[in-house]
Amino acid sequence: MSDGLRIGITFWYGSGYTDIWQNGAGQNLYFLYQVLKVQPNVREVYFVHWLSEKTIPEGLEVDSMGVPIRNLWDVLDTTDIVIEANLRVMSDAAELMRQHGILICSYKMGPAIVEDMDAFCNSIDRIGAFSDTYYDGVWLIPQFMKNTHDYLEMIMQTRVQEAPHLWMPFFFDLEAKREGIMDTVFYKPSTKKAKRIVSFKPNSLAKTSLLPAVITEEANREEPESIECLYLLRA
Repeated sequence: MSDGLRIGITFWYGSGYTDIWQNGAGQNLYFLYQVLKVQPNVREVYFVHWLSEKTIPEGLEVDSMGVPIRNLWDVLDTTDIVIEANLRVMSDAAELMRQHGILICSYKMGPAIVEDMDAFCNSIDRIGAFSDTYYDGVWLIPQFMKNTHDYLEMIMQTRVQEAPHLWMPFFFDLEAKREGIMDTVFYKPSTKKAKRIVSFKPNSLAKTSLLPAVITEEANREEPESIECLYLLRA
């Protein structure tokens, strides 16, 4: 369009997702919004929803983010691209978007093949990459290109392209300011030679801390004085 693209990023909220710290996807939506809104060929970026409850939980920090939120039905005629993020575009919604000339892209922020294997083997109720929705393209962050790219192209039957991994300290700074700990929350190097090691997500198959723990154990056997401790953190 000559006046710039209007882009909607799918946004889900409700009783099952009430706090921005419950998963990284909600935070990534904001980072993606920040990148897209400064592109020269983009006129407007907003979150879109169509299945969520009316009241947005305060813990999702939408007021702090300042991102416009639209109901999809209100912007069907003025949206050029919908990026599927943490609200899945099912075939019925996709068909309606197609009727209005909207292109659909899926933004994958995790190792879909590992998550789907976990669901398949453990009878977890998960839609995963399997869908009868047609996508015009798929974005996948760099760290999962090697193990997930070919899988997604086969399952989703469209081109999968690498997208940058996005991050900014916005939510950490927000929380630190509220708690009055901005001067103490940041990393301070230890005066000791021994390293303090932290690994997140010990309880997730997709992001298991088993490998960091094994590597740390081997390093500790080689040089016990080089490691002070290993923390396994979970949300």
